[in-house]
Amino acid sequence: MGTVAELERGVLPMSLGNDRERGASLVEFAVIAPLLLLILFGIIEFGFAFRAQLTAGNAVQQAGRVAAALGNDTQTDYETLQALTQGFSKLPAGSVHQVYIFEADANGTPKGGGFGGCPGAYCNVYTYDTTNPACTWSPCPDIDNGGSLGGSWTDIERDVALPGLDDIGVRVLWSHNWLTGGLVPVGDASCSTPPGNCWTVDALFRMEPKVFEP
Repeated sequence: MGTVAELERGVLPMSLGNDRERGASLVEFAVIAPLLLLILFGIIEFGFAFRAQLTAGNAVQQAGRVAAALGNDTQTDYETLQALTQGFSKLPAGSVHQVYIFEADANGTPKGGGFGGCPGAYCNVYTYDTTNPACTWSPCPDIDNGGSLGGSWTDIERDVALPGLDDIGVRVLWSHNWLTGGLVPVGDASCSTPPGNCWTVDALFRMEPKVFEP
């Protein structure tokens, strides 16, 4: 406590001044800390999301190359899905929900009506199915073992002859759950009811020629 003379002159004791400064610093920290934490967790969250996007993109590109290489083979869809499953193995189990394998038009969407026409004459659709351990896809396009395609775009309709090669596309609907469980104010891409609330990634390739016309 200061003397009467010190108080009259407006001079505060050193300890009292330090206490007030510390109190002000604590108040400032309490105001700023939530924002700093939000930014920190946001950086972490979006870093993991970016890595997941790269992984998904690489997986779909690899699957697209398989589809383009096999072309009109009866096992094209099956082998494409197998490649996709392998590529997505680095992400949480069950991330993939639906896959579109289609003949692409100039806009990079299925011919004859876009994705709204799937499944259809130019687009086959497959859903990840954990109840079928032999295939894990519904329907199972393993034609060699009695499977069926997820649409009516058959292998014989896929043009692998020069110069009229078809473009084949692969679109994946997949989920991503944020690690902080809602601390960062963004909703999970749960993909619980495809095609809503899903993340998508596409790959487009020109089919590799198997027939060389004179």
